[in-house]
Amino acid sequence: MLRSGKYFIPFTFLLLFFPLTFFCRESLTEIENFGDNPGNLVCFIHVPDSIPSPIPVVVSLHGCGESAADCARLTEWNKLADKYGFIVIYPQQKLLNNPNGCFDWFMPDDRQRGKGEPASIVEMVNYTETKYKIDSTKIFVSGLSAGAAMADILLATYPDIFSKGAIFAGGAYGLVNNAGDAISGMSGGIHKTPEELGDKVRNADHGYHGNYPAVIIFQGEKDLVVDPSNANEIVKQWANVHETDTIPDKTDTMFNNNPLVTNKIYLDSSGKTVVSIFTFKKMGHAIPVDPGNEPGQGGKTGMFAKDVDFYSIYYAAKFFGLVK
Repeated sequence: MLRSGKYFIPFTFLLLFFPLTFFCRESLTEIENFGDNPGNLVCFIHVPDSIPSPIPVVVSLHGCGESAADCARLTEWNKLADKYGFIVIYPQQKLLNNPNGCFDWFMPDDRQRGKGEPASIVEMVNYTETKYKIDSTKIFVSGLSAGAAMADILLATYPDIFSKGAIFAGGAYGLVNNAGDAISGMSGGIHKTPEELGDKVRNADHGYHGNYPAVIIFQGEKDLVVDPSNANEIVKQWANVHETDTIPDKTDTMFNNNPLVTNKIYLDSSGKTVVSIFTFKKMGHAIPVDPGNEPGQGGKTGMFAKDVDFYSIYYAAKFFGLVK
């Protein structure tokens, strides 16, 4: 049995749920003293040579078994940052906190505003804001798997900071509240109504009365790690938060003439896209990529990234409004 905090998680579950990969080297700058660090995380940052003022920020969260460098290499967020002018922050888990390098999305203290890992990640954003002139209306978060679950936590608990988020094979906020429910939740065994899920977000920060983040979701239909039904829970949650229904307003079953890709869009009462979901036939637990040098291509293939002729990070950046 492996231990994370006060909960014990079966080693066989961790191997299935979060397959391990090797750590690679990537050109990133480590920030050792970024502020309060209740979650005991490591901070890496990428700043392009030429930056606009004010500059947007993307927080990119790795999956289990990955490092910040792995995340940067497979996603190629840095390539887009250099081209379009934004900063990328890469929080990294320590093996001391979680033996498989997973963000502790299932731990009660790591699911709350002002505590644990979410507080550490926000401190990284605050540090960056002290060093650069940040556009506070353009701070975004993206994550894969456990990183996606943590990204959803940040969107729910800090809606005053993050304006949009990209969720790759993650789960809805509040669907799982402890390690004991983790296996059942991520295997598709827990479902809630849109109102129940929406209330989870609304109750995450009782004093907040502003606009909530819009979300874009990416989910493989053959995912054996995070059951694809979890993507539907995320849709239900954020559609309800934005006071719209779960009937898509636009559906494209061959996005950009790609038979592997379906896109559904959900609009609020003003006609603004508040939820967008891409699903991928024949794809498992991975980030969709499209290696190449043509416009709209990018990403590297690996254990957590599959070539499906679709560069998902580019479309996340478009959703964020970063691609001109």
